[in-house]
Amino acid sequence: TFIEGSITDLDLLMQTFPGADGISHQAAIPSVPRLASNEANVTGTVSVLVAAKDCGVPAVVAASSSSVYGDTPSSGHDRPYSTLIVQW
Repeated sequence: TFIEGSITDLDLLMQTFPGADGISHQAAIPSVPRLASNEANVTGTVSVLVAAKDCGVPAVVAASSSSVYGDTPSSGHDRPYSTLIVQW
């Protein structure tokens, strides 16, 4: 089932997640000003984790790329990708 919406919409997540065996969270906004990306990348991830826990979803897998390090001289592009696995 495809559901169009935002990961920052906690009400939508709470309607969508019940009964799920797990959540694969891949949403992100790369290479944009920090304030714009924080809404999706930080607030959205917290919303996914809160909704998953409150809906009884047993696990969340979230992946990230080197974009989290920003565009700085030591930007982290030489660092490996990271994965977060959360189980309650």
